[in-house]
Amino acid sequence: MVRTIEQQKIADMKLAELKKQRNAQMLQEVEVSNKIALDRKSEKLRNERDEDLKIVRYNADRIAKEEQRAAEERRIKEEKELEIQRLREL
Repeated sequence: MVRTIEQQKIADMKLAELKKQRNAQMLQEVEVSNKIALDRKSEKLRNERDEDLKIVRYNADRIAKEEQRAAEERRIKEEKELEIQRLREL
């Protein structure tokens, strides 16, 4: 009877150790999965920020070009007005 109890205790200890190892392995797998998920999320956020930055730069360039074009049109208009005024004075 004592021998059976001892064998059962040993079996229970082995089973507990196996459960502990399995839990540790599962925990490690979850950590790896979480790291992969966080890396993907970080990369997605980086890509979104890069895309937003491209849009901002594009809009800034577009606005600058429009302002240059408008300034050039104003300059040409002023030159024409000055030329017309000069011709009237003749």
